[in-house]
Amino acid sequence: MASDPSAGPPVMVTPFRGQSMLPSLLPGDRIVWRRLDGTSFPPVGSVVAYSSGPRFISHRVIRVDRDRSLVWTRPDAAFQPDPPVPLGEIHWLAIEVQRKGRSFPPTPPGEWTRLITCATLTPVRLARSIAGKLLRRIRHYW
Repeated sequence: MASDPSAGPPVMVTPFRGQSMLPSLLPGDRIVWRRLDGTSFPPVGSVVAYSSGPRFISHRVIRVDRDRSLVWTRPDAAFQPDPPVPLGEIHWLAIEVQRKGRSFPPTPPGEWTRLITCATLTPVRLARSIAGKLLRRIRHYW
């Protein structure tokens, strides 16, 4: 994504990377984004991209606090929500997903689908984390 979200076109298309939004968004999906002005709240259930340091995170909106201008998001493939994000840091709203020649809106998965995905991915993430820590320790001693 662009480094300065306020500059550039009002609409852009980017490839999706990662597994945090499974099963709704798959790695390689192309996402059509509409730039937000920093003052309008994204609807609950929508997918947004916000800045977190030097990178952008794409997660689903689960709650909006209009009084404090905060938005809570959560990846579809996780149980825990993200920390609240100030409205001014949310720069893009997903308006379309393109996959294998088809286009569709970025609708949330059903609750059972999300729970099954979370339960399936959690042990895999845990195993990767443990394996990574072990490899770092082994490399440290060599």
